[in-house]
Amino acid sequence: MKKAQILPLFLQNGFLSLKFKFPDDLLLPGETDTYWSHYDCDIVIRYYDGADDNKEDLVVGNFSAYHYHTEMATMDGYCDYDGFNTYDTDNFDQYSGIIWNHDTRELSKEFVKATGCDFLSGDFFILMSINIFPEYRGYDLGNAVTWLFYRNFCRHSDILMLLAYPLQFGLTSEEQNKCKPGEFTGSQQECTKRLANYYKKLGFRRIGRSDFYFFLCEYTMKRPDILDHIG
Repeated sequence: MKKAQILPLFLQNGFLSLKFKFPDDLLLPGETDTYWSHYDCDIVIRYYDGADDNKEDLVVGNFSAYHYHTEMATMDGYCDYDGFNTYDTDNFDQYSGIIWNHDTRELSKEFVKATGCDFLSGDFFILMSINIFPEYRGYDLGNAVTWLFYRNFCRHSDILMLLAYPLQFGLTSEEQNKCKPGEFTGSQQECTKRLANYYKKLGFRRIGRSDFYFFLCEYTMKRPDILDHIG
């Protein structure tokens, strides 16, 4: 049986579970000089192959996420989100600046206006990308991954953010960072709009005119229908 045939077949029978496979070299809080954890993980569907119920893992995509440890930074003497700049990356401002104004040392006006929150005390997460491989698209797996990430990691945090950016066009990470929404082709713009609509159905809202969306974790995120079939 071809791998692309496995997913629709087992969706009908309910013998699936969705897992995140973390890399062996993942650095945990306290093991680095930063208050960020960076997760680059495979998205794995575990299914049962044949009459003997042998468990098989099928990698259907991957995702990238950041976790900021607010409490740990505060205990070490950082004021609110000044600990953001402990993460050494050239692309830091594209996500931290959406939340925190480093000049005024306050939450950004765009963030406060969008969320209605002028103070956050807990940890937060940013889903930078969810990439479902082409042969497994069309089953709402991206929404399932978002919901499971929220359920497993974020329910006791303040906020989950994500970047609504299409990966369906084979761009490298470097190309994605350089590409601006105004430079998208018509099909890319339509894909971005469709992706944003999917996230809105889960309860996310846009931050200003940025490509970032947020979900306040004090609320309950809508559970995607696909999870009626996947454990």
